[in-house]
Amino acid sequence: MSYKSDKKIVELFGLPGSGKTSLFRRIKSNQINLSFAKSNFHGHKLFWLRTIFTESLKVRHLSLVRFKVSLLFDLYRKDFLEVDEYNIVDEGWLQRILSFYETKLDENEIEKAFHHVEIPDKVIILSREENGCFQRYNHSKNIRNRLGYKYLENWKEVIVHNFQEIKQYLRSKHIDFVDVDKDVDLDNLF
Repeated sequence: MSYKSDKKIVELFGLPGSGKTSLFRRIKSNQINLSFAKSNFHGHKLFWLRTIFTESLKVRHLSLVRFKVSLLFDLYRKDFLEVDEYNIVDEGWLQRILSFYETKLDENEIEKAFHHVEIPDKVIILSREENGCFQRYNHSKNIRNRLGYKYLENWKEVIVHNFQEIKQYLRSKHIDFVDVDKDVDLDNLF
């Protein structure tokens, strides 16, 4: 992502319900002098809109298309927390790669997706047991839950697979990342 400042970009990344937003709030609450930066990255909208429509057609559900498009445009309006020399992103572009795809990605597809995002300087990966994640999807009003049990279970399998593939891609490209849990000591995080 492009920012108005020269700060390093740190993205929080993990499975749904792994504690990304909770960690973001902890970081935010422990800072005395907070400021926010806006993303200036507005490219690749057509690639992501095409991806959203193509992937959503696989399950033929208009509500899912609307949900994913709203996630895309929310990302363009997001504020990013500035802490010391870092811009911290809760649910940035890597997270959207997880959100937008309905199928298991291979290395070539991940490489293609990475060409349409700006890579953070560091990724903080929140690792949590899979059975502790996805709890929010049990709610009957959740869009993915409304698509049915079979869809939801398949989608969870896809998300876990793509999460592991993205981690492997980060490792293979020597992108700085660290695996943590949501209770990580903030003093040693950066």
